[in-house]
Amino acid sequence: MKSALLVVLTALLFRLILAAFSGLGIDESYMVAASSHFAASYFDHPLASWWLELGARHLFGSAAPIVVRLPFVLLSGVASWLLYLVTARLYGVKAAFWAVLAYSLSPVFSLAFGSWVLPDGPLNTALLAVLYALIRALGLPEGKPAPRWWLAAGLFAGLAMLSKYSAALVLVGAALGVLLDKVGRRELARPWPWLGVVLALALFAPVVVWNAQHHWASFGYQGGRAEGVRIRPLMPLSIWAGRRCSCCPGSGRRWSGCSFVLFWPVRRRGSPGCWAGRRSFRCCYLPWSGFGPPPIFCFTGPHPAI
Repeated sequence: MKSALLVVLTALLFRLILAAFSGLGIDESYMVAASSHFAASYFDHPLASWWLELGARHLFGSAAPIVVRLPFVLLSGVASWLLYLVTARLYGVKAAFWAVLAYSLSPVFSLAFGSWVLPDGPLNTALLAVLYALIRALGLPEGKPAPRWWLAAGLFAGLAMLSKYSAALVLVGAALGVLLDKVGRRELARPWPWLGVVLALALFAPVVVWNAQHHWASFGYQGGRAEGVRIRPLMPLSIWAGRRCSCCPGSGRRWSGCSFVLFWPVRRRGSPGCWAGRRSFRCCYLPWSGFGPPPIFCFTGPHPAI
C-alpha cells in the first residue's frame, strides 16, 4: 500500500506542476470561455466539469490554468486510489500496485484526464467509484454482500451521468454483469439496488429538465453525432494502433481499456478463484463494464478516422 500511495502522490505532484506551467488547450479554453454561470446542464455535456471549473474560479477569484485545473487534478488522485482499492480487493495488493503504476504512466489517464479541464476526468473517477461500490454491494470476492452499498453505487452512477453521457454505456455493461451473476440476480430481489437506481435517476433528472426547457439541445447535439453510422470492421485497427498513443481519443474506448487493465492481472498468474466456477465469473465482472463502448465506437463509429 505504501508503494502505491507513493506512486499516486508522485503522479499527483507531476500533474500539479504540469497544470501550473502549461497553458490551456483548445478544448479547455472553450470550456472556460463558454461557462459563465452555474446551470443544470450545458450544450455540450452535463454539468459536472463545468461546475468544477466554475467553482474553482469563484473560490479563488481567478481563471489561471492551475486554478481551473485544480479540481480535475485532485480528482485524478481519487481515481488512482479507487483503482487501487478495486484491484486490491479482487486481485491482491501486488496487482493493485501495477494497475496504479500503469494508470499513472498512461498519457491519456494521467495527463489528459488527470489535469485538463475535460469531462473525462470526473467521468472516470465516478465510474471507478461505481465499480468499487458494486463490488462491495455484491460482496466480491469474499461472498458477503453489503446491500447498502447499492445506494453508493446509485450515487456515483448519477455523478457519472452528470459528467458525460457516455457513462450510460459503461453502466449498461455493469448492469449486464450483475444480471449474469447468480448472486447479483438474487440481490435484485431486494429493494436496495432499485433505491440506488432511483437515486441515480434523481441526480440526472435536472439534466433532462434542462434539455426539455432548451428544445433538447444537448441530447440532440450528442445524438446527432451518430448520424450516418456505418459498419467499419477495420476501424478498431486504426483506433487501437494510432489513437491509443495520443492524448485525445474518445472516452468510452479508454474506459474499456481501463477495465481490461483491471482484468489482465487475473489471467497472468491465476489469482485465487480466477477461473474456478461461479466465483471466477464474478471476478470477470469488470470486463462487462467495458463491453459496450468498443463495438459502438470502433465498429460502428460515426466519425471517419482522422
